[in-house]
Amino acid sequence: MPARAFRLKAPPPPAEALEQAALFRWRDVAKKMWPELQWLFAIPNGLWLPDAYARTALEQGLTPGVSDVALLVPRGGYHGLLIELKRRDATPCRLSANQKGFIEFQRAQGYRAEWCKGWDAARNLVINYLEGKLC
Repeated sequence: MPARAFRLKAPPPPAEALEQAALFRWRDVAKKMWPELQWLFAIPNGLWLPDAYARTALEQGLTPGVSDVALLVPRGGYHGLLIELKRRDATPCRLSANQKGFIEFQRAQGYRAEWCKGWDAARNLVINYLEGKLC
């Protein structure tokens, strides 16, 4: 019997929650260089909640489409930075209509609002934002 050939597959990209956790682990180290990073925070819109908790969260203001991460520190003419974090294999079409609408609205309000593929892209965006390298 001939041996079966196996193809090795690349490991799947980290889930969005793991990407976000990696961003905040970096934040905890990098805030020595950029103290403003202590105010980089997560918005828990992407959490799975049982129905009863989800209803309560919505009643308390949880709003679909709001970005995952915020840094409300003004830089380069922007009021703050908002990031919708996606896993590394995401494409723009994976943004929901609510997410697209929120990003467009925040841009019109004077915020830098972007979506990023993976935590490293988000980290680079944050660094460039803090250093005033975004136009």
